[in-house]
Order: sequence, then structure tokens, then C-alpha cells
Amino acid sequence: MNTIGENIRRFRREKDITQEMLADRLHISAQAVSKWERGECLPDVTLIVPIASYLGVSADDLLGVNEAVLRKRLEEFEKFRRESIQKLAKNGGSPAALEEHHRELREAVKKLYEDFPDNEEVLYHYLNSYHQTYRIPTMTPEEQAEVLKNAEEIGNVCNFIIKHGSSEGNQRFAWMSLAYLRKLQGNLREAVRIIAEHIDIGSRRRFLTEILRDTPDGNQHLKEQAATQLVELLTMLERLPEMENLSLEESLDRYGRLIRMVHEMVDEGDEGYTLQSILSMYHGKIADAALAEGEYDLAVTHYGDSIRYRKYSFEEPSHTSSTGLLAGYTRKPLPWMHEGWFRDQLIARINHYKEAPELAILRERDDFRNLIREYEEYLAE
Repeated sequence: MNTIGENIRRFRREKDITQEMLADRLHISAQAVSKWERGECLPDVTLIVPIASYLGVSADDLLGVNEAVLRKRLEEFEKFRRESIQKLAKNGGSPAALEEHHRELREAVKKLYEDFPDNEEVLYHYLNSYHQTYRIPTMTPEEQAEVLKNAEEIGNVCNFIIKHGSSEGNQRFAWMSLAYLRKLQGNLREAVRIIAEHIDIGSRRRFLTEILRDTPDGNQHLKEQAATQLVELLTMLERLPEMENLSLEESLDRYGRLIRMVHEMVDEGDEGYTLQSILSMYHGKIADAALAEGEYDLAVTHYGDSIRYRKYSFEEPSHTSSTGLLAGYTRKPLPWMHEGWFRDQLIARINHYKEAPELAILRERDDFRNLIREYEEYLAE
């Protein structure tokens, strides 16, 4: 059970109230509030009701009385859930038994949610057992209609867990559920953005594959739409103010993560000209940061990677089919790309390396001169 001090801190932070604001309201010092929250002493009994009132909770909540009831109810729910699973196994897992299992769980978790609508653990069980938003890709049309009917409530539950959740796993589940919900609502752009920005890199491809999964009749348009949106997102991220004037460490972290995100969504070397152009830009940003901090070996490496992706764009025929998740769409040339456009881009990059004043110090190095010579010879062939 949480102490009173821990409850004060938790409720205060949920309401974005500082220790100073609470102290001013109670006409005491901020140090006194700090001592309560550290468990060094307890507030005077006469302050319990005023504290609870200001924090927007009951005195029982502040004292942890309701929390003790909640713990007991959660233990009872977990016991009920285990018994329901055992009963399902005993009945052989038939469709009728499975439906009964789901019905029992939904009823139990809905009652728990009605009694404790602001508890992270309860809300997780509510999403997981009642709405099962993560099942949207395999739901029947009737089940999807039920989710859409409750979309506002589901969104609010997800956002509460995301904002107030203390468990990283619960927050990740809420982001995932929200992405699936947005896809079902027809907002594929938002679904892709959520996955790209808030799901860890190790799981991102799997969730994107789910988000882009074709309908039973097939829907290549959805995949192409998501590919376009993802490219727009990657380009937009590079233009954000917080991506400007980064240190080398920050550039390796942020641009490095974006580079890995592209690679995990397509087969190696099969990115298509649009994503190759983006990769070239990202490696160039890291190289610029390395140059500014005097890390010349690293700068040459990433300038080499930057021009390598320019070369890939020039080499690869636009009609090549791809097994990559998004590459097939991003290979299509745009109408304004004249014949020789990719070659011109490569030549422009080599000329930049040969002439840019900021690269003069690198041109004194054999490895950088060799890099320029390699691509000049390649174009002369």
C-alpha cells in the first residue's frame, strides 16, 4: 500500500500541481510538503481534507483506503481470470467455450472499470479484455462496428494510460491500441505516425505490417498510401526545429534511429529512390556534425554513405519489383524527373565534395580524395 506521502506526490503530479502551489494553498512551507512525500513525516490530520480537496480526490483516496479495496478487487479478478482459463482448457477450447470465456472476462473487467475508472492497471485490463483493440486486424465487421461505437471512450482510455501510466509495457500497449483504432477509423496517416514515433524499433516493423495488412479482398492502395505517408513523416522529422544544430552525439542518436527505421522496413539495398534519397540526406547530416566536431574519420565514412545512396538511386531501374515492405511504391519516378535526373544528382554531390569550402580540410585526406576519384571514375565508365 502507498503511504500518504506517496499518494500526495502521485495525485499532485497527475494534476500538474507543484509542491510550492500545494504549500501556498495550505499556508505551509514547500519543505513540509517535500518531507511528506519523502516519508519523513505525516501531514497534520486537520490538513487531510484540504489536501484531498485541492488535489481533487477523496480523503479515502489520499489515505489509501480505496487503494486497499482496489488491490483486493484486482487479486479477485486475477483469480477469476485464471479459473476461467482453466475452465476453457477443460472444455477443450471449443468455439462456444471460447466465447463463454470472453463473455465472462468482459463482464468482470467492465465491473472493475466502472468502480475504478482512473486506475492504470484496471484500464489496461479494460483495453486488453473488454475492447481487445489489438485484435482489430482480425475482427469481424460486427466486432469492428462495436469498437467504432466506443471509439471516443477507447481513445480516452489509451490517452490516460499514455499520460499517467507508470508501466512502460502498459504505455506501449496503449500506443499500439490507439494506432489500430486510428486505422479502423480510416486515419492511416495517424496510425503510421504513432507506430513510427512511439513503438520501439525492435517491434516497429511487425506493427507496421499489421497496420498495412491488406483486407481479404486485397487493397494495395492502403499500402501505397501508407508508404507515401511514411516518406512524408521521415522528411518532416528531418525538418523539425529540434533536428537542427545537433551535436555529433545527438545526430548519431536521432538520425541513426531514423536510418535503422528505414532499413528494417525494406530489404537491404532495396529501398527505392525516395528512401535512398532520404538515407543519403540522413548520412549527410551525421557527416556534417562529425566534421564540425573534428571527427574526420567518421565524417568521411558518412559522406561516403551519403553519396553511395545517391549512386543507388542512379543505378536501380525504376521498374524493379521489390519484396520490401514499402519499397515497391517508392520506386515510381515522379513526372518531373527527366532522363538523367539521378545522374545529375550524383554529379552535383561529387562537385560539392570537390568545391565546398567547409570540406577543404577533408580534401587534404587521401581517403576523401579517393572517395571523390572513385565516383568520378564510375561516372566516366
